[in-house]
Amino acid sequence: MPPGMVYDPKLGKMVPDPNLTPEEKRKIEQQRKAQQQAEKAAKRALRKKRKGSCASRLFTIFILLVLIIATPLLIGYVYQLASAPNENFTPLGQIVSVPMDNGTYNMHLHCIGGGSPTVILDADIGAWSIHWEDVQTEIAKFTRVCSYDRAGYGWSDRNPAPRTVQRMATELYLLLQAAEIRPPYVLVGHGASGMTVRAFTQSFQDDVDGIILVDSLSETLLNPYPATLSQQITFYRLAEFFAPWGTVRLVDQVAGYDNWLLQGASLSPELKPVFRAGYYKPAYWETAWAELDGLKSAPSELADIGGLGNRPLVVIIATDRPNNSFPVANFPAPNVSYDAQQVLARMSTDSEIVEAQTAHYVHLQNPTLFVIAVQNVVEQAR
Repeated sequence: MPPGMVYDPKLGKMVPDPNLTPEEKRKIEQQRKAQQQAEKAAKRALRKKRKGSCASRLFTIFILLVLIIATPLLIGYVYQLASAPNENFTPLGQIVSVPMDNGTYNMHLHCIGGGSPTVILDADIGAWSIHWEDVQTEIAKFTRVCSYDRAGYGWSDRNPAPRTVQRMATELYLLLQAAEIRPPYVLVGHGASGMTVRAFTQSFQDDVDGIILVDSLSETLLNPYPATLSQQITFYRLAEFFAPWGTVRLVDQVAGYDNWLLQGASLSPELKPVFRAGYYKPAYWETAWAELDGLKSAPSELADIGGLGNRPLVVIIATDRPNNSFPVANFPAPNVSYDAQQVLARMSTDSEIVEAQTAHYVHLQNPTLFVIAVQNVVEQAR
């Protein structure tokens, strides 16, 4: 029974005791207040304990999440570091130190054969010298031929300068000068590099005696900039981010990414390990998306470039291009590509169109047709 309270049978409940003196009432009131304060203090302590317990649980969950995310990344990073030393393949050619406006960079150049003019092979985005190896051996039977790795691919250093068409044409020129590969040249441009060899020809007109455009990309197809290529940039940026953590390597082991990439699916089995070693590196993906991004300025860069005069020109069109299927960008659509390359053929008064019953990598899928086309231009240029 609470102090100072009595039971009233008439009312059927507890009521204040009417017999209490004022002093007793005062003491009882003090006891009641003290009890209320004690109860409040106990409730505050309980709330504080619960709050601390909740914060502790949240912190524990946070640590677990960090461990769940960080552990596979750490394992992948160690896996990447441990595997890399076994993938230092010997360059096919020589490493050339090339002075440029933003520093000196090492670039890989592979030249074989003898004679003039010298054929220069320029690969599409995501490819490098290894993709020319088989046809290069055949071309070397009738003239000198050089393939190279653009900055960031294969055995060449990454260059942080924007990967614009004109920039890459200038870097190619500087490489040839540093390696003392003298003109005249017959330039071969595959895919996006078709625009690079055209820019090279415009800038160094006296050095170029002939051109072969292999399923070439045209600046007319880049304005407005295609959504397909924007998707590719996002995909390549993600690959660049995850590559140091071994994720690209792991996905490749599971899904065989070299068979997704157009430039890997048709590559010879001997060179596929070299290709894989290249795209396991972040620099490969960084360079690929940077080159795609650099295409945004191609329409303005090539707006006033002019034609190719009377130089021998062969335009090889891949007529069996599949439609686009992300993440492999078969851009542009086959019919659009065909029409654009018809326009390219009209840039020279001495041109020929060759239709290859292949997909985009003509020189890997029909090397005989490709080599014959190059030989015809070489003979005309002599």
